[in-house]
Amino acid sequence: MGQKSSSVKNAAPGHIRDLTEFQSILQSYAYPIIGDQMAAEDVVQEVVNQYVMRSKDDNTIHHHRNYLIRSVINRSISEKKKLVARRDSYPGSWLPTPVLTEEDVYHSIDRQWQVSYSLLVMMEKLTVVERAVFLLKDTYGYAHAEVAEILDITTDYSRQALRRARLKLSEVGEPEVGHHESSEFLDKLTHAILDSDMDKLTHLLHTEVKAVSDGGPHQPAARKTIYGDVSVAKLMRAIHGKYLLPGTTIRKVLINHQPAFLYQVEDKVYRCVVVETAETSVRSFYIMVNQDKLKAVQELK
Repeated sequence: MGQKSSSVKNAAPGHIRDLTEFQSILQSYAYPIIGDQMAAEDVVQEVVNQYVMRSKDDNTIHHHRNYLIRSVINRSISEKKKLVARRDSYPGSWLPTPVLTEEDVYHSIDRQWQVSYSLLVMMEKLTVVERAVFLLKDTYGYAHAEVAEILDITTDYSRQALRRARLKLSEVGEPEVGHHESSEFLDKLTHAILDSDMDKLTHLLHTEVKAVSDGGPHQPAARKTIYGDVSVAKLMRAIHGKYLLPGTTIRKVLINHQPAFLYQVEDKVYRCVVVETAETSVRSFYIMVNQDKLKAVQELK
């Protein structure tokens, strides 16, 4: 996580007991809407800084918690719109920024699927408003009247946006999250890849498995999604072969509450592979090599 400004710590005028701690709650709203960890941190920090300055002389803020949450949500929507506009010129596939959910602010979230990597990928099919309505209504349990007030839309439009969002997400299926037995499965997957055992590897992959890579503008990565167990197996074998840097350590972690591999040389992570499973097979690999987006996982030691 990024460093918090020292001027913010414990600066709330008695209304929020620990403003620094509350930033974690605000972060859990910003990140799912934006899909970019660093941008979410910047949004939260900016909102909190403005709140601190305003609350010194402004007594019109009566519900400080609601004010901060609403401000973060709306600022996050604006930031997401900017990201969507920039994606037209983004090379290849765009994937959300992965975050560690073992020792992260998202570890204690009750509804873990709200920041699951697969869900964040799926939500890229939604408009920004549909995304916000879906998260507020289905994840946080807001009433349509509350959603309408926060987003400055009508309640009817909120209901319509939610229906459209659910329909779009239902077309790609609901991701599976929280597999506690994933360690053994990942061991089998790792051994199959490292042993270049194509038969075992393809057996562990769904026949319609896909691999999506995000290298950004500077890192080499597959520009198009790769489909099918044989083609994806060849890609994974190459990642653990000719694309494996000398001295690489491969670590199994939880990224966005899903099993994942981190590839690192010494303390620098250069690749993150998130695994989406469906029953007893791998349905998707999400491969992040964009170094700017890997900053959020560099803190793992």
